[in-house]
Amino acid sequence: MAGKKSKSKKKKLVRSLSRMISMEQKQKAKDMMDFPFLNDDNTVQHVKKSKVMMIMRGLPGSGKSTIVKAILDKYKKGAVACSADDHFLQEDGSYEFQRVCLHLYSLSQENYSPQF
Repeated sequence: MAGKKSKSKKKKLVRSLSRMISMEQKQKAKDMMDFPFLNDDNTVQHVKKSKVMMIMRGLPGSGKSTIVKAILDKYKKGAVACSADDHFLQEDGSYEFQRVCLHLYSLSQENYSPQF
């Protein structure tokens, strides 16, 4: 019986710590997203009225995709994301890079013209 109580306490502690870590990660992510084009009303209105192109570059894992998702969410139908990475996403959500396919992806985007 004592073993079951000990396991139960450990599970509760793990759940509690997981929630604390999740809240801390969420706050860090929120702090990371403090960009005028996402949060400043004047800048957002200017971007919505203008034709603006944003090019994201950076090291793997630096947050490019996260920022792009926030931009797409903020600007809805007025934003388009073009990413070679999208070409390598599998149906199950996994990512499988295939160097030979990069050329095919660039050809598929050659005549792409977004409609606003």
